Amino acid sequence: MTIELEVSQPVYIAPIDRAGDEGDMAPSYVQSVDSSGLRVAAPIHRGARHIYPVGRPIVLYARGDHALHRVQALIVEFNPRRRIPSMRLHLDGHWIRVQRRRFVRWECSLTVRWWQKEGEDAGSGRTLDLSAGGMTFRASGSLTLDAIYQFLVALPSGPLHSSGRVLRRLDWTSGSSPGYAVGFVGLPSEEEDRIMKYIFDEQMLMRAKGLI
Repeated sequence: MTIELEVSQPVYIAPIDRAGDEGDMAPSYVQSVDSSGLRVAAPIHRGARHIYPVGRPIVLYARGDHALHRVQALIVEFNPRRRIPSMRLHLDGHWIRVQRRRFVRWECSLTVRWWQKEGEDAGSGRTLDLSAGGMTFRASGSLTLDAIYQFLVALPSGPLHSSGRVLRRLDWTSGSSPGYAVGFVGLPSEEEDRIMKYIFDEQMLMRAKGLI
């Protein structure tokens, strides 16, 4: 399959180490597409812009046909003189739809409501981050580890309802509300796509504001 990339389109970059393993995915965007190849902005990871050496293999992730796709690429040029440093890539292979998704995690603050049994009072909280595979959120009350709850997340496109398993508790300081990591259970692919679209739209907005 071929993914037709466009200027300003959000993409994600994961470096490949010497052992052939992928590192963390970091957001970027397409700066230009022409006969010389594909040029992308140096990615941002944990608030810092990352610069990879020429010759470094990477995996490029992009959205197309309502799904996430990946292709291996090689960094063939790095230009630090641009206002936003850029890398020119040579795509080495074909685009492949990601079947078992590496979920992109996005820091955000969305309203969350949760309950375990129909009819009981719902707890509330706000997300700390969100991906198509789950979320972490700060809760108004306590949840039971490894238990299944129902969650309602206030996405801009409409409420997202999903079952979720509580994976771990996150404690910060004494007296603060606890946080929890939750993995979504049985989330339909179209709802995964809706989360991915929200993340890409948010990245586009940050790009328009010059923040990435």
